[in-house]
Amino acid sequence: MDATISGTLKSLGNTFLGNTLVAGDFTIDGTLSLTGNSLNSIGAGASPDGGPQGLLGGGTGILYIQNSPLATLVDFFNGKVKIDKSGKVSVQKLEVSSDTLGTSTLPAGSTQTSVSTNQVTSTSNIFLTPKSSTGSQSLYIKSTTPGIGFTVGIDNPVSHDINFSWWIVDSKP
Repeated sequence: MDATISGTLKSLGNTFLGNTLVAGDFTIDGTLSLTGNSLNSIGAGASPDGGPQGLLGGGTGILYIQNSPLATLVDFFNGKVKIDKSGKVSVQKLEVSSDTLGTSTLPAGSTQTSVSTNQVTSTSNIFLTPKSSTGSQSLYIKSTTPGIGFTVGIDNPVSHDINFSWWIVDSKP
């Protein structure tokens, strides 16, 4: 049996649909929208600061993926990106912004050099990787200034430049 309705169909009770094709946009309660290749949450819920969010709260909504206590894993692109229920992220390859990753040089004869970047915060961890000989010394973070940058040091000057790369990762407060 086939039925065609041209106009509006309202079902105010439970509705059971088998295989369903939606030609156009799909919105649930005005809070979840499927449009083209886009999935958006525009509805009510608590904002990260605990205040109201959504259409009346003025926020943009939070899209929850796998928030059931029974969920164990989210898998994107057939295993290339996975997030388990503890929050562990597994990726095949990680690409980060050049704002938080860079290279610098500690000049010959110096015991410190400054790196300017506005990405340093009070919760930043800065990882250093020497790219040339350090003269058997360890590079270390001598100081940080949030929003300005950081200073890399060694204990004693060496007779050659020391090239190094750095990566800034913020920890969750």
